[in-house]
Amino acid sequence: MNNTKLTIGERIIASSIYLMIILSIGYYLDSGWGFLTNSSNPLNTLFVASALMLIMGAYITEPYYTKPVDVIAKSFAILLILFGVSNVTDFLFYEPFLYFIFSLLGLSIILVFVQQLGKYEKISQIIYKTITYIGKPEIIFSMLYLLTLFSFYMKSSTNEFLLLFGLWLVLIFKRPVEEFSRLLIKLYGIIGNQTSQIIAVGQAIGCENPYLYTVELDYKKNQGQILSKGDLVVIATQNDRQVIGIVINKKHLLNNHWFSIYLLVNENNEPLTVNSRFIDNKSIFYTPNQTFILDANTLESEYKEEIENNFLYKNSSNTVGYVSKDSNINKIKFHLILDEQNEEHQSIGEGSILTSSIFGQETLYQIIDGITTEENLEHRDKYGFTTVIAKKIGNYDKTKKELNTVKWLPSIYSPIFIQKDTDEVVHDYSKFIGTLPNTSYEIEIKEPNSLVTHNTAILGILGIGKSRLTFELIQKIINATSTKVICIDITNQYFTELKSYLNPNQIVAESKATLSRIRKYSERAGSKTNPNDWGNEKLYQKIIKRRIQAFNKSKGKVLVFNPDWHKVKKARSSFNIEYTDDLTIAEKTRAISEQVFMYAMSQGETDKARFLLVFEEAHSLIPEWNSTANPGDQSASNGTAKVILQGRKYGLGSFVVTQRTANISKSILNQCNTIFALRVFDDTGKQFLENYIGSDYANVLPTLEERHCIAVGKAMNLKQPIILKLNDMDKIIVSGAKDETTN
Repeated sequence: MNNTKLTIGERIIASSIYLMIILSIGYYLDSGWGFLTNSSNPLNTLFVASALMLIMGAYITEPYYTKPVDVIAKSFAILLILFGVSNVTDFLFYEPFLYFIFSLLGLSIILVFVQQLGKYEKISQIIYKTITYIGKPEIIFSMLYLLTLFSFYMKSSTNEFLLLFGLWLVLIFKRPVEEFSRLLIKLYGIIGNQTSQIIAVGQAIGCENPYLYTVELDYKKNQGQILSKGDLVVIATQNDRQVIGIVINKKHLLNNHWFSIYLLVNENNEPLTVNSRFIDNKSIFYTPNQTFILDANTLESEYKEEIENNFLYKNSSNTVGYVSKDSNINKIKFHLILDEQNEEHQSIGEGSILTSSIFGQETLYQIIDGITTEENLEHRDKYGFTTVIAKKIGNYDKTKKELNTVKWLPSIYSPIFIQKDTDEVVHDYSKFIGTLPNTSYEIEIKEPNSLVTHNTAILGILGIGKSRLTFELIQKIINATSTKVICIDITNQYFTELKSYLNPNQIVAESKATLSRIRKYSERAGSKTNPNDWGNEKLYQKIIKRRIQAFNKSKGKVLVFNPDWHKVKKARSSFNIEYTDDLTIAEKTRAISEQVFMYAMSQGETDKARFLLVFEEAHSLIPEWNSTANPGDQSASNGTAKVILQGRKYGLGSFVVTQRTANISKSILNQCNTIFALRVFDDTGKQFLENYIGSDYANVLPTLEERHCIAVGKAMNLKQPIILKLNDMDKIIVSGAKDETTN
């Protein structure tokens, strides 16, 4: 019997009707109820042992499949019946059938033990398929029924034999009772006023793909009936399927509404369907492609459970569109569908994280742009909408806390969702630098050494938070490595504000005695034949060298230099040596950088970070050649660039912190493998950053929110740029530290 399409209620009704038919026929043939208790009566075997067991098994206990334990139970039941037969000589094939049942019982018991051992897999499969097929109620109880029928009623009244044989045919091959059960359910729904669960509201007028339909609702024909985003509907397609869909979008016309319906699919990517009892395709009220409102709460539990567990249905409130044409491997475009009442939809914008599926794997996308557009509908009706462009950033591994590459792209019309991260995460702020916007997905500093050895650039306009980010990165480097940090700071803020991020004892400033000594010899006069005797440039280099050596041997972690405090002079030229000029900031920066480099080189080669040079206001310390006022600054920038270029193999690297990308040496910026780009307005800066982050992300730079940046690079194991929400300051300052002001 094919009962898998029946609901629980329909199976119960069908089995109850069959029970009444069987008992009625037994009462008629036996002229009473004696056959129910008289085991020697053949009717007892026919009805109680065969027919009733067949019905109960097929409709109640085993409507879908038979298990080996079910075969054991049925075998015992049949053996008891056979042992109770009084006139075995009249029972056709009694002994062969008895041995057959014993064999079936034995094989079932053997299978149970073999499965527990986990051996003889092929033999187990053969036995399993054999006994579960033969042990179906339709087969094993039919054998008992027919043997009893031909044994005891073949020679009796023709009418009795035909009646009993016809009953068996109805049980096995015909299903009038099942259809009658469905009819009763429909009538009950009408009487109980439950027809509201499915109401015709419109007609499917288009199919963009096998899962996306357009349904038209006519105001004149559907007064009071309207659909909203997230509503369930049933579409009676022309191939007699009744597929379940969900409303994801609505378009207004002069006299109509057009709704986009996305079909719910199962694990095999097949559309979910409902039982035909909901829509009678033979009814005079039925028209092909008719669409009906569906209330899931009025469905049978098995239908309701399947719908409620459906991924698209569960995430319908997070649906914001579906993949449209012209999407590619790197970017998707989609028609934005917003729910103005949904707070998460209201917060959507640049940097928002979306998710779609590529071959069943959840893939994250980040919004980078949006374009308004419109399309013609009917007559003069138009529909305006926003096309969103989102960049693929990969699959987030929550265990490793990193983004992994996902190949290929989603299928066209695949649904797109706002990434709603509901996991409660205990953040370890010592490791990660920020999160993907509006999620708890952490982006960690995977390789703190690479922040130094492969150089890092921190770019952004004045007051956007570059220094705070720099302080936090210094904090992470010191906590994770043995790096010594030398800060060249002309803003005069590092020594004070770094105390909010580090133990104050770890921060070392220049001593007044050192500054006095530098100043004392700045006006030194030398011989007229040797330019190096004039001024204090050589002495300055020696003082810096000794200071670095002492710092490296101390317990301090950060040494702060302010070149503005260093009064250093040199001979103006080899032809006019009686006059001296002050060293520029760029020249003093070169002197400090070269001394750090030479000291690092003296320590030998290494792949670990040893020394970090932090260039605060780098556009002043290492200016681009066309931004310098004198040839000395050009030479100084080239010298500093050479230090950065060669320092890696000795564990020396740099942080380049600037608000004016156009005025900084590109030779140095080009050495920065890790980039943190905060809000930037100037075109030169945007054009330069295009080389690292691409034009899509570069165009987002002017609109970045506070405490957001575009990040990329080896230190975070990011193979492509992402918009990142940086950590809140109160999460990273050391306990008891004072409040910090932004730069």
